[in-house]
Amino acid sequence: MDKFDITRPITKPYYDLRNWGISQTGNLFLINLFIAILASLIWSFGDRHRTNYEKLDQCLRFYIRIYLAYFMFVYGFAKVFLVQPAAITESRLTLPYGMQRPSQVFWHFLGYSDAFAQFIGWAEVVGGLLLLWRRTVTIGALLLAGVLSVVVMVNFCFSINVRLFSLNLLLIAIFLLWKDRGRLVNLFFLNKPTVKVAHVQLINHPLWRKIFMTLQLLLVTCLLYIAIRDNRIYTAARNTPRPLDGIYHTEYFIRGADTIPPLQTDSMRWKKLIIDSHARHFHFSYVQLSTDSLKYCNTIVDTIDKVIRFQFKAQDGRGTLLDSCRMGYSLPDTSHLFLQGLWKNDSIQVMMKKYDLNNYRLRGTKFNWVID
Repeated sequence: MDKFDITRPITKPYYDLRNWGISQTGNLFLINLFIAILASLIWSFGDRHRTNYEKLDQCLRFYIRIYLAYFMFVYGFAKVFLVQPAAITESRLTLPYGMQRPSQVFWHFLGYSDAFAQFIGWAEVVGGLLLLWRRTVTIGALLLAGVLSVVVMVNFCFSINVRLFSLNLLLIAIFLLWKDRGRLVNLFFLNKPTVKVAHVQLINHPLWRKIFMTLQLLLVTCLLYIAIRDNRIYTAARNTPRPLDGIYHTEYFIRGADTIPPLQTDSMRWKKLIIDSHARHFHFSYVQLSTDSLKYCNTIVDTIDKVIRFQFKAQDGRGTLLDSCRMGYSLPDTSHLFLQGLWKNDSIQVMMKKYDLNNYRLRGTKFNWVID
């Protein structure tokens, strides 16, 4: 079966979390919190005669250090390799500012400057690396507390998903700092000397300690390798040139045997076609009609048979399949696209001209060193 079979229903992308809303995430968070409190009470009551939990505290801190460092690698390298920021592509250039969701406003802001996104990404990566050694945990947690504070505010203020998860990561960074709160207050606020911390070994036996350090180094190497590999694979797939990407304006539109004039009341005539890279196999696209209404779709370009398959979808392009059509295409020259096929049970022929993206100031303006 053709993996691009247009008769199959279109499933929602894995990153579409709008139906995985705050209520479900909040319920899961409350359930986990309740289980943690209940387990703590049972443990504390059952082991109430123990004088201290120093070893357990070290194990907990070691675990959450690795946990936080891993996600800093994931999110940090996603910015370093420019995976997470939304690139200013064709569909985003033509999207009216007022029609953008709050999250899109931020992602487009972040995606405009590669240097700015990579700066934030390296801050997260370096903070994660500093968590891997006990002597640098405090400075790493301080760095991440600052970075994650901004991330949490952005997620809440711009309605970005994983709000509670980012808050959990911030609380982990604060928890790692809590043990040094007195020393930090003396250093930053009271202008008093601080006491040197005596690090107690988690494992006393020299041989087992070397084995544990080797396994720790192996674990960190694997985490870094996975984070870098996954992001490089995604970046390579996203940056692969795709045929026909661009913004096309209609020069003439023939339905049946009639040339249709560009009337604003005509809901059948194509005014503009935007073909944009959106996923590994699909192009995220939309057709703008003469009425200025938008028909969102996936476009699957077959460069061998010179065929484009349009899969029209509901609402903002992430809904269920509404309609589909198949059109042949040709390229009379480097700036024109000719389409011919069936649209709404009627034959159409469309000649379209490609728009120069450098005419958009957001696309053409580059970074400059300017002294004001």
